[in-house]
Amino acid sequence: ATLSGAHALGLVVRDPSGVAGIEVKLGDAVLPAERDGAEAFKLGIDAGALADGDASLAVAATDSFGNRSERAFPI
Repeated sequence: ATLSGAHALGLVVRDPSGVAGIEVKLGDAVLPAERDGAEAFKLGIDAGALADGDASLAVAATDSFGNRSERAFPI
């Protein structure tokens, strides 16, 4: 499959103590994520800027106590 153009992505990140922030990476590139509610974040992806081949979206979340958790999703 081929992906091109600009795309919007919404994320919901939850933690009982509250989410202090997230960091989103597509490959080595950090994507700016904007808070869109208490647990929701939104960001844009320009698929035209991506290299051909497999990619992974990594999301790291930090809770209000400073604990950090990361998860990667192949795309």
